[in-house]
Amino acid sequence: MADARFLASLIESLWEKRNSEGRLASRITDNSAQAFGNFCSSLKAHEPYPCPLCFIARGRISNLLCSNAANGDKCLKCLVCLEQFSFPGD
Repeated sequence: MADARFLASLIESLWEKRNSEGRLASRITDNSAQAFGNFCSSLKAHEPYPCPLCFIARGRISNLLCSNAANGDKCLKCLVCLEQFSFPGD
């Protein structure tokens, strides 16, 4: 099952990318973000998070690779579109 706080951070990062880049902006809506959140909430503990951009904009489920940055932040990178998402570490 997806960690609610982490999922909220991932969705917030998605909105920031939409607002800052404008790329694929018309596909990132409240409904699509909700659908992404619902999908992630249904994941089992061992299943990786999908890339929100691939999920919403391309209708694909592609895995995110998780790593930690030198400053302690969490970094996720899509293995398909290569988009990166960063979050403050705990």
